This record gives sequence, C-alpha cells and structure tokens, in this order.
Amino acid sequence: MGAFENILICSDLDGTFIGDNLKIPKANIKAAEAFRKGGGKLTFATGRTGIGMKPYADIMKPDVPAICQNGAALYDCKKDGYIWISELSKDIAKLLQSMADKYKSTGIEVMTTLDVYCPRHNYLTRRHAADEDFVFKENALSDIPEPWLKAGFVDEKEIIDKIQTEIEASEYAADYTMERTMPIYYEIFAKNADKANAVLELSKITNTPLSQIIVLGDNDNDIPMLSMPCLSLCPPSSSERAKKSADIVLKTDNNDGILPEVLGWILKNDNI
Repeated sequence: MGAFENILICSDLDGTFIGDNLKIPKANIKAAEAFRKGGGKLTFATGRTGIGMKPYADIMKPDVPAICQNGAALYDCKKDGYIWISELSKDIAKLLQSMADKYKSTGIEVMTTLDVYCPRHNYLTRRHAADEDFVFKENALSDIPEPWLKAGFVDEKEIIDKIQTEIEASEYAADYTMERTMPIYYEIFAKNADKANAVLELSKITNTPLSQIIVLGDNDNDIPMLSMPCLSLCPPSSSERAKKSADIVLKTDNNDGILPEVLGWILKNDNI
C-alpha cells in the first residue's frame, strides 16, 4: 500500500493552489505526481466556474469531480459537465437589480450551468474575464436562463463592504448563503450551498470517509470546509478567520507551492 493510499486532497485554487500570478507553482505539480504515485487522489474546491478552472484542470487532471461555484456544484472535468448542483432561485434577481440601481459602479455577475453572464460591467468584471480567459454574455437579468448557480457583486472593497452590510441586515439573509469570497467580491448562493456540503456530497459519491479527506483553503468562503472533521490546512497569507478555522497554518505560501508541506503533514498524521 502506498503512503497516500485512499487519501483525497480537495484544494482551493486562488490564493491556495495557484500563485498570485495565476500559475501553478512547479513545486505543486511535482508534489502532486509523488502524491498520486503513493495512491492519493487530488481535486479542486474552488469558487470558479467549470470554465474558469479549466486551465488548471487541463494541467492537473483532477482524479474525481471538482467542487466549483463555491460549493454550488460538482463538475466532472473528464466529461466537461456538472454532475450535481444546488440551484439558486432566479428570484434573487430582484435584489441584484435593487443593489445595481443604488450602487452605480458595481458590476453584476451571474453564473449558470450553461454560461457566465454580466448584466453590468465595470473594470473589475472585465479583469475577471481576462484573468480566467472567458467571455461574458451580456444578457439582462431577466434574460439569463436557468439554472443559476451563483450571483455576485464586484466593486472596490469599500463599496462591497456597504453592500454586504446592507444585504446581511435584510430579509434575504435568512434565505440564501452569502459569502465574501474576495475583498472585491460578494456572492450569493442557494441556502446551504457551500464548500462543506459539497465535500460531503463528494465524500458520498467517491466513497471516501471524511477522515481520509484533506481540505486546503485560504479565504472566508473556505471556512465551512476548513471547519469540517477533515485535516484542514491553509497558507500563511490566509484571512484571519480562515487561519482560526484550519487545523494547521502552513509556513509555505501559495506562490512557492504549498503541496510539498501538505504532504509532510499528512505523513505525520496518525489519524488518516
């Protein structure tokens, strides 16, 4: 039996598995090869869409379906298709429109199982499309087809702070999952759609006990996953809340490649 037999690593991408330059550090690629030779399996747990994570999936070739859209879906990278989703009600369009009317600089993004949509652009939505190498469709909110997976606001941190405070004090807060996925992003999902629930679903379909799942993340939207009864690790640049939720704060940052250090911790852990 290999040193990593039957162990599954679920890693966030941005700020965790990839560097700030949006490239996979060579150390991670090399460590992944050793991990797989030892019987381990690797996949992603990202806020990106299936399209957005494709450049990394093409390189790393996830062994099992990847968690995407911040836990709203499982995506089979081998078949290029969603195998499980948690659908966001299109009723949320009312809230999106009211915030767009109030905050004129704010970009709006909607991700579906079919495509990615931007009813209102700003320079940050355009940068998002360029960074992830896709083209938004520019349908009006009322013309975006279902099923929706997530919707979000994109703006400078100070504006997103205001939007977050306002929405979390509204009647919508009890009916949806809302996450500050980055300082400039505030996103809305179906109730109980998060990375933790997606890890549970992935555990079922892969027949992998939680005790054999390792989760890696760096931001507040990773907290549900980092708080699970799995071994959880985060890089040193993680948000303070993520650090408090993780079992281990790594010494190696995302730019140098965290996977070699992660494998070292797995080998030290007697409970896996």
